[in-house]
Amino acid sequence: MSYNGTKSSTAIGAILNINTGSVTTPTWTPVGEITDIGFTGRQVGSESATNFQSTAEEFLPTLLTPGNWAVKGSRITGTSTSRDPGQYAMEAAFTTTPPALQMFQVILPKTNGQTTQGDEWSFTALIEMLNYALNPKKISTFDATLKVSGAVTYAAGS
Repeated sequence: MSYNGTKSSTAIGAILNINTGSVTTPTWTPVGEITDIGFTGRQVGSESATNFQSTAEEFLPTLLTPGNWAVKGSRITGTSTSRDPGQYAMEAAFTTTPPALQMFQVILPKTNGQTTQGDEWSFTALIEMLNYALNPKKISTFDATLKVSGAVTYAAGS
């Protein structure tokens, strides 16, 4: 088979949505000006099953650790009518007492062959960390850690 060029893509146009509706009737609100997002920390656990009759180490797989989404972006300031609704929803969810899990989506842009939507990850997470960096010589930024609870659902674009 001859090489026909890369099949890779960029994340230009990717969207992080937070649910601002209910669990049964989600309202997906985009979080504005995301500059970087990464999904890390996923791993399958294992438990040793090695015994006196084993001829080599044995183990059994256990639960999947679903990992975290690390999110960075440019902070949008403004009045109640001009601020970013998604960033505002993240701040409101982070400061909720008691802390609560939130529903999120990450949607990639369509690639060649996809006509409806790009790839999508849906998950429930705790906004475990939400920090701001403010500097008069730089763009104000935020970074957050979304600690996933339960399974992450992946759907290939169509």
